[in-house]
Amino acid sequence: MGPVQIEPQHDSEPLSGARLKLARAAENLETVRETVQAFLARDPYTYAQRRHTEGRGFTLTVTATEQPPARIGVLIGEFAFNVRSALDHAIYELSVWRSRTRTDNAKLRGALRTCQYPIFSTADEYPQRAAPMTSLLSDDDRAVIQSQQPFNNGGPTIRSHTSMR
Repeated sequence: MGPVQIEPQHDSEPLSGARLKLARAAENLETVRETVQAFLARDPYTYAQRRHTEGRGFTLTVTATEQPPARIGVLIGEFAFNVRSALDHAIYELSVWRSRTRTDNAKLRGALRTCQYPIFSTADEYPQRAAPMTSLLSDDDRAVIQSQQPFNNGGPTIRSHTSMR
């Protein structure tokens, strides 16, 4: 089975901006894999095993003989940026679609400028800070987004979304 088709066929497809960013993130991730595999193929480390004197186990010491290419960090950063950007594009496009019948253009433009995918590590800060980012979405949309927050999933603790900009 081949890779999943992420990239939209036409720019007018729903979520085309988010899909394009995800497609670019997939390219970044593949380049990371290739770069890491090429680095590891050079055996850039030595290791030594030492048995404990009590005979209960051993210590394995791994020593790097070569630093990983700095490019790997840049590629991982590009991957994270494109995934984050895809989330923001999805929220923006969903916000535009949800507000397609609104007529208060000045308020709509202001709300669209602040929409983005909220990511918060604690439940305490989420309600107040996420509200302006998702003001044009439905209650159901907001519930899905809140359910995916790191504080609900036991995921790694991260600082607020601004640390990812």
